[in-house]
Amino acid sequence: MGTAGGLEIVIVFRNLHTVPCTMSGYPGVTQASGTPPTDIGQPATADASTPRTLVTLPPGGFASAKLKIANASNQLAVTCKAVKATWLRVAPPGQRTPFNISFGTTACKGTAKLMSVTSVVQGSAGLWGLAYQDWLIGAG
Repeated sequence: MGTAGGLEIVIVFRNLHTVPCTMSGYPGVTQASGTPPTDIGQPATADASTPRTLVTLPPGGFASAKLKIANASNQLAVTCKAVKATWLRVAPPGQRTPFNISFGTTACKGTAKLMSVTSVVQGSAGLWGLAYQDWLIGAG
């Protein structure tokens, strides 16, 4: 979904285990390119309008977070050199190892902060089909 000067994406986490698991906080998200993927620019900042809450995922259950990516061409040249990104690297809250998700966009090499992400909430935000398949990430 687009926003003025950018886009919004819902990242959906699914508990792939046979026992419940919990999540709390903000996913780590970076834009990247190359093989193996190398981070570009600044990571997503935490959207403070969504406070950290504990979410319990039953086996097969879902949690989600919304990622906003601003348009790189709206940034000052001194803080942003626009480059092609081919990956989003997403780490579930509290984890350091990201999942690499194929996703083409324009990133900023520099100090501009293009992305913000909300805290995880219970459920899949009602998204199924293509969005669900693109963003299904193991959790737990």
